Amino acid sequence: MLQRFQRKSDVTLARFFSTLKQIPPNLKVMKSFLTGLITLFVPTSLAIPLLNVLGHKIHAKAKIGFSFLACQHLYLDQNSRIGHLNICLLYTSPSPRDRG
Repeated sequence: MLQRFQRKSDVTLARFFSTLKQIPPNLKVMKSFLTGLITLFVPTSLAIPLLNVLGHKIHAKAKIGFSFLACQHLYLDQNSRIGHLNICLLYTSPSPRDRG
């Protein structure tokens, strides 16, 4: 009986993680735009926890200046910096070979 329960839970977890990989493109664009607004208008001390909640990986000692960073994935290690007045627009769309 325990083995049957473990199998059901494994299938449920596999389905859950497969749905996470299939995020609709409009939500990816919204996440990118929200990331850009947070990096532009929110101070670094408050922006880092917010960006980590969105799924980015930013170390607590990283610094982000007055910049608009609209990207889907943002990784900043310890003591890394992004200066002031930077604009980063990274929107990706599937290539024709990925669609078919």
